[in-house]
This record gives sequence, C-alpha cells and structure tokens, in this order.
Amino acid sequence: MKKVDVAAGVFTLSLSGFYYFKITKLERRGFTSGELGPEVFPTLIIVPFAVLGGLLFVRGLIRRSETKEGGGGYWGQMAISMLSCIGYVVLLSQVGFLLATVLFLVLFVWLYGARKIWVIAAASIIPTAVIYLVFWRVFHILLP
Repeated sequence: MKKVDVAAGVFTLSLSGFYYFKITKLERRGFTSGELGPEVFPTLIIVPFAVLGGLLFVRGLIRRSETKEGGGGYWGQMAISMLSCIGYVVLLSQVGFLLATVLFLVLFVWLYGARKIWVIAAASIIPTAVIYLVFWRVFHILLP
C-alpha cells in the first residue's frame, strides 16, 4: 500500500465532496432545461476530480510501495501542495486569476521536478492563457 496515494486520494475525495456540497447551494437549472445554470460548469469539473481522487485512493490500496513506507519527501511534497492550494484560493481574490494561476503553476511545476526556466514558463503561462481565453471568448465569462 502506498500511503501517499491513499492520503492524496482521501484529500481529493474530501475536497470534491466539500465543493459538491457548495455547488448544491447554487441555483439549479440542470443540463436539459435548454439554459445552463451556474451549477453546470463546477459540476463538470468536480465529478472528474472526484473520480480521479477515487482512482488514486484505490491505486494506493492496491499498489505496493517501491520504497520504504514513510518517505519524508512525499509527505513534505503533499503538504506543500495542499498549502499552495489554500494559498491559491486566498491569492486569487487578492491579485486575480492571471497572476495567481501563473504563480500557482510555477510552484507546482517546480515542486514536481521541472528546473528549466522555459519549461516552467511554458507550463504555467500557456494553460493560464488558454483557460482565460476560453472563458472570455467562448463562455463570455471574465475571470477575476
């Protein structure tokens, strides 16, 4: 059993459940009413997120650890990941989507092993720009 995968899966499932509970408080129009309500897009994100968290949890239960259990590097990396997610939410309301997302992705890309500046820049700027443009041009929603 890989305790890190189990813990990350539990965290992801818990976060998904929390956000799904929050989504249920939004106005409901559904997928079939002809007019999409505010709950549709968050639901389209949360459901796959929960499925992936569940798969990670199951994989952690099934898979054998290649290293000794309790490897401190994984727990530290997971703690930094969780704290940076909280920091991202706080920073989002302070500096806006573009800057907060780029900084968040720079941290994550570096945390998971990228050290080349061009890789870090591309992996943080391109997804941020694509998400922003899709929401702005396709959905006509301005992100904060």
